[in-house]
Amino acid sequence: MNSADQGVFQMDAAFKRRWSFEYIPLNENEAALADAEIFFGTKKYNWNLFRKAVNSFLISKKIPEDRLIGPFFMSANELTDSQSIKNKLLLYLREDVLRHNHRQFFVYDTFSEITEHYNDDSGILTPELQQSLNEIELI
Repeated sequence: MNSADQGVFQMDAAFKRRWSFEYIPLNENEAALADAEIFFGTKKYNWNLFRKAVNSFLISKKIPEDRLIGPFFMSANELTDSQSIKNKLLLYLREDVLRHNHRQFFVYDTFSEITEHYNDDSGILTPELQQSLNEIELI
């Protein structure tokens, strides 16, 4: 459980009082996915480089560490499915991570607009973030 799970503060605090916890660094065991690739829209990226670029951008916008994307946020099957990228990763970023300041990340206001433009080359991300991703693009 992490603090990004909204509405469970009292339960989380109760667990912390009763049990021991072990902090696992965000990028722990990422080597298991060293060769994993994703298609984001029409572009191909190494998964670890992609999520690190996204995380760096989020950190620059003062997003807390517990909301960043770890290597296993997406399963192996989800990484190969463009619909999962859209329906899990983008939905999480828009609705949970950037709920009140999504325009720092996306150029569109609604999730509907984001998904509508996800597969075209018009871009759904801010120019600053897209530039970071362009530097690591595989294709």
